[in-house]
Amino acid sequence: MMLSAFESSMVYVALPSLIGVFDVGADQIAWTVTVYLLVSASSAALGGRLGDLYGRRRVLIIVCILAGVGSIVSVVGGGLAMLILGRAIQGTAGAVFGLAFGLAREHLPSKRVPVAVSLIGGSALLAGAAGGLIAGSLLQFFGWASIFFFAALFAVVTVIVSLIVLPRDTGARKRGPLDLIGAVVMPVAISAILLAITLVQTVGAASITFIGLLAFGIAALIGWVIWELRVKHPIVNVRLFKSRSVAVPMGSAFLLALGPAGGSVIVLQIIQQYPLGTDGGLGLSPATAGGLGAIAAVLAFALSPVGGMIARRHGARSVFILAAALQTFPLLLVIFFLGNFWCTMAAVLCVTIGSALNVGAIANVLFDAVSAANSSEITGTSTTVTSIGLSAATAIAGVVLALFAAPETGLISGTGFLVSLGYMTVIGTLSVLLGFFIPKRKASEHPAEGEELVTTLPGAA
Repeated sequence: MMLSAFESSMVYVALPSLIGVFDVGADQIAWTVTVYLLVSASSAALGGRLGDLYGRRRVLIIVCILAGVGSIVSVVGGGLAMLILGRAIQGTAGAVFGLAFGLAREHLPSKRVPVAVSLIGGSALLAGAAGGLIAGSLLQFFGWASIFFFAALFAVVTVIVSLIVLPRDTGARKRGPLDLIGAVVMPVAISAILLAITLVQTVGAASITFIGLLAFGIAALIGWVIWELRVKHPIVNVRLFKSRSVAVPMGSAFLLALGPAGGSVIVLQIIQQYPLGTDGGLGLSPATAGGLGAIAAVLAFALSPVGGMIARRHGARSVFILAAALQTFPLLLVIFFLGNFWCTMAAVLCVTIGSALNVGAIANVLFDAVSAANSSEITGTSTTVTSIGLSAATAIAGVVLALFAAPETGLISGTGFLVSLGYMTVIGTLSVLLGFFIPKRKASEHPAEGEELVTTLPGAA
């Protein structure tokens, strides 16, 4: 879980520097994040399904190996194209979330699962912030390539520890065919739509390129949904969304990812490292920005078990709503006090705590709806949905910031920061409101094995 979080977050702190290294705009460099999230979306669902069928420990180790390979590929060519390709391979680490939560539920007593899941989610956030600190320090002293060499080493260590420590897979699993078509079509469809959004500033909304990409992406996405509804073993069990217990939390999580969870990380990181004296810039070094993020993450990690305790007593819904609110409303501090160090850092702290609580909260909410046999499938699907939202948010944030960049200097104006943060706040507020419609259920009401609260497809694990 820590490897996945580290690889996901380590590039954020490097974005301002990578813009200068490769001499590109914010909209182009954002693809180093977007492509990771797109592949992560597909691999999360595929990895969860593979884990349920072939063993979570086995699949987890394979995923970690692929993540290490992606780190090496990122620096082989030394150019932006190879960096984006390597980040795509690293995106397979998105499968770790569903697998890690599934392992916890497989090997722990049910009464310990809510706190364990919250702790796992907190450890991911802690590693993500450590990624900012480590990446910032390496970037400042050794250059951007050193970040990926460190990530490759981290992957090797993770594989070794997993082989030694993780319990072996237990129980016989019913195996079935894999939905490779669904796994491929989904990221292609989303990529076409996001690429159209990215290019609209350059080619224009009336151009054949924009209209063609957008139409292809939407058509492919519709075709993907139809395919998922008809195939016996789908990569994403779309029929689960017929249940309110699944559809409402998934919808709220998607909105949160599309807004503050996905966009604020990029915007707040750029604000912290932007030159002092520019609109909103704090002038922090990469190492300093990463260090402050790490401090916030340590505090958030310390509070993460509290989310599990609240979920066990009052239900996971309350924790999810609290997490969404913490990720959304503190952004108003940055909007009204742009350029103020303490207000910005207060927002970073609140958003970080909200992120720590959210990872475990959404898993616990969904565990209320399915039995243990489908744990990795449902959390993998959740990661897929949120990854799509996150990838869209990063693309949108990059386009908005690029729209408000001065042609002469390339510097982003304060208006660009305000518009992007305002958009995130509105979308995040909708997520909070939708969270109140999640059905109330305590952790003790988890369905027993074979007593699903939602209908799975024939042949599902």
